[in-house]
Amino acid sequence: MKKIIISEEKLTSLKNFMDEKLPDYVYKSVKTHNTSLGESPCFPPSSDYDFDYKLLKQRYSELIENMKEFELPLDDIEAENLLYKLTTKAMSIERGIRPHLNKLVENVVNKLFAVPQETINLTCELTDNVTPQKSIRVIPEDSGDSDEYTFNDVDEISQVNDIVKQRRFINSLIQGYSVIESENDENYADFFISHGLENLLDLYAKINTLNDYLIFVKEEKIDKKNPTLVSYVEVHLGHGDNKTVIKSQGIIFPYLLKETIRGFMELFSSHGLPEDNHKAQAIIKRSDFAMAEPWDIRLGVPLWNKMFGKYHILSNMIPYFFAQYCSEEKDAFFDITKNILANTKKGKGYLLSSTENIEHDMQYQEFLDNISQKNVDSSLISDGYMTADELDSYTISEEGNIEENQENEYNDSYHLSPLKNHLTNDDWMG
Repeated sequence: MKKIIISEEKLTSLKNFMDEKLPDYVYKSVKTHNTSLGESPCFPPSSDYDFDYKLLKQRYSELIENMKEFELPLDDIEAENLLYKLTTKAMSIERGIRPHLNKLVENVVNKLFAVPQETINLTCELTDNVTPQKSIRVIPEDSGDSDEYTFNDVDEISQVNDIVKQRRFINSLIQGYSVIESENDENYADFFISHGLENLLDLYAKINTLNDYLIFVKEEKIDKKNPTLVSYVEVHLGHGDNKTVIKSQGIIFPYLLKETIRGFMELFSSHGLPEDNHKAQAIIKRSDFAMAEPWDIRLGVPLWNKMFGKYHILSNMIPYFFAQYCSEEKDAFFDITKNILANTKKGKGYLLSSTENIEHDMQYQEFLDNISQKNVDSSLISDGYMTADELDSYTISEEGNIEENQENEYNDSYHLSPLKNHLTNDDWMG
């Protein structure tokens, strides 16, 4: 028998290679394009490996590096147990200050998107148990036999199929941006630091890293009758004088923030749906479902970064930009997206012209607002949530409650309770 001698350097390289190898079920799914996006018409041509494979490979390598940076276990069972432990610890710490964290989420999204508050009824709630008000659509629903919408002809059916593909891609981008922005602690770190809660920031960073990693490596099935959720958002679009209603729930702050951002992004994207409500519902039933969400997250983060990350689109431009992008007619949408992903001159031109037009419109609106402001009473009006200055005047008491002018001493003991990770699946197609 021959002995094979491997140097320590080569052994380390081999271990790193195995660590960064896509999990088998992810590799098999993307190889056959059995993902939430399938062989999307948005993907640009690729000369070597398929575009979606390269996208996932790059994202997974980033996650491995993040795990190593925090010295977190790459074994999926150890990682899941640690996620459970850290999440329940965060829940215990947060429990006494939940009302203030709910308001902080509102503050963050209001600052991010600068959406006029009078147009939206927003409710954010941290809770031990996420309870949707209506049943969750786990798999796509075929409305072909439904009386809700009748297609004019088979050509319209084909067109709707393409719109569903467009909507599926948009949903992936929504998930991607929601993950990216909710994990960007620059949006909320000041509050936690000023109240002596750096320990929560450390917990959040590890929880987010573990969760992102486990979405790749942990293959789970969804219980269709009793799905376990750690976060959820419901969006009811307003019509006429009725405001849009966004209700988000989460078991800890980062999950609640993610779902709230997602709710706003879904609102912005709704401008791309057909005006016919029955037709819009037929599309939503085929494109918006829980089984797709893990794949939307896996693909959505690198898709958003590749398409828009390097252009530094300001968050307060997102409502206008994303609504405009999602409203593109399907063929134009596919063409624009392919060119942006391929980094062509045409793709760069679209982004440049779109952002310049939005910036001009926003500057003009700001000019009008400044003129109007001179004609209104200068007295302060309570807007229903705490400002950053108001939050800074409070500290956290020993019992975990926010009180004014108290010394900060925090008890970070915790009690373990049953917890499951974000929804994942072993076959999103059902």
